[in-house]
Amino acid sequence: MANFHTTTIGKLFYVCLLILFSLNVTYAQEDTECILFVRPVQPPKFPGGNKAMLDFITKNLKYPEGLEEHIGGRVILKLEVKKDGSIGEIKALRTPHKALTKEVIRVVRLFPRFEPGKQNGVPVKMWILLPVWVCLQ
Repeated sequence: MANFHTTTIGKLFYVCLLILFSLNVTYAQEDTECILFVRPVQPPKFPGGNKAMLDFITKNLKYPEGLEEHIGGRVILKLEVKKDGSIGEIKALRTPHKALTKEVIRVVRLFPRFEPGKQNGVPVKMWILLPVWVCLQ
């Protein structure tokens, strides 16, 4: 019996995942003109990196009271990181429940300033995607 990892479908699945996770599309906006950068020179960075962001979210996220304990899943937010590193507009792209999204947005509003994204050494406003898994343990 063939192993999933060695089958054609398995290989195709992993290639699709590799492509999905290697894409880094970031949007930058200068005043009224919107520019799309694929692979900006420097995307926005959370102070201390992704591990620090995960720790920050884990420390500050509270499961909403009154919500059934079995509701959980992935909340995907689109965040505007301004030229000064602050968080601007936040859009929910996917949510298992409005109460979970509201809580994740509350935590994102607590974020310290990011190191802003830069294009050619100049800080620019950029959009980033932030997936957050919410579950009870």
